[in-house]
Amino acid sequence: MVERILSRALEALSSGKKVALCIVVKKEGSAPRDEGAKMLVTEDGEVEGTIGGGKFEELVKEEALEALKKGASKLVRYSFGFGEGVDTGLPCGGAAEVFIDVLTPKPRLVIMGVGHVGIALARLARELRFEAILVDEAAEEPGVLAKPPSEALREVKVGRSDYIVIAYGDPERDYEALRVALKQEPSYIGLLGSKRKTKLLLERLSSEGFNLEHLRGRLYAPVGIDLGADTPEEVALSIMAEIIGLRKGAKLPHLSLLKP
Repeated sequence: MVERILSRALEALSSGKKVALCIVVKKEGSAPRDEGAKMLVTEDGEVEGTIGGGKFEELVKEEALEALKKGASKLVRYSFGFGEGVDTGLPCGGAAEVFIDVLTPKPRLVIMGVGHVGIALARLARELRFEAILVDEAAEEPGVLAKPPSEALREVKVGRSDYIVIAYGDPERDYEALRVALKQEPSYIGLLGSKRKTKLLLERLSSEGFNLEHLRGRLYAPVGIDLGADTPEEVALSIMAEIIGLRKGAKLPHLSLLKP
């Protein structure tokens, strides 16, 4: 059972999904399972293992999904007709405490375009413990996924916890990459460029039927926060500051025309 739970957890994490490992850490009186019983809940609501079944398990699953949304672990006490805690409605005559441990995958940043900013961004992202994936079909550098946007994102298997920054520099290549990226489900898409260029590309998206209002909080164009950045390294810092700030729930001076 433990092997299946751990295997499922690693599988989900490797695909970019968060999981919650629910462990019974304390038992008082009569309760469905002893200390050490484990259950895994993925952000998709899938379950592996059991900590007792029935209403108790459903309540733990609900708490786990809420913890996954907030990205924060928690300790929850459940009552089986004894003492304080979340009422399970079961008359066993005991109580149990469950630690819901939220595990998050290593964040991935897909950088589309191997220019000066793209290279600086990959270097900084790795310093900040992100997995940085460089994409550019025209690149000959080692370690770059030399495929067009649609093929590259399909191979990378972009998930909801991933980040994409489009930084080719050429408006047509940027636009094509943007259209492809918007068909995926990353938590963040950033578009490098001037406000004038960005406005033109957003207008093209709108003319093709994209609802720009629905892209708020997902598309950041221009990408980054207002640091007065000039050099590639400063621009990379502006972008990573935005990504980290969003992960932490900070209020930021976004450059984006689509304010979140």
